[in-house]
Amino acid sequence: QLETELRRLGVDQKNGRPWHPQTQGKVERFQCATRRSVASPA
Repeated sequence: QLETELRRLGVDQKNGRPWHPQTQGKVERFQCATRRSVASPA
């Protein structure tokens, strides 16, 4: 069901490699930047 919904929304799901903190850090920074841009007034 998740895969179907992601496809419907046009989201390309990427999974980071386990035990690879560099990849996880990139994802965390992206999510933090996205939250800041959504939360800040335009």
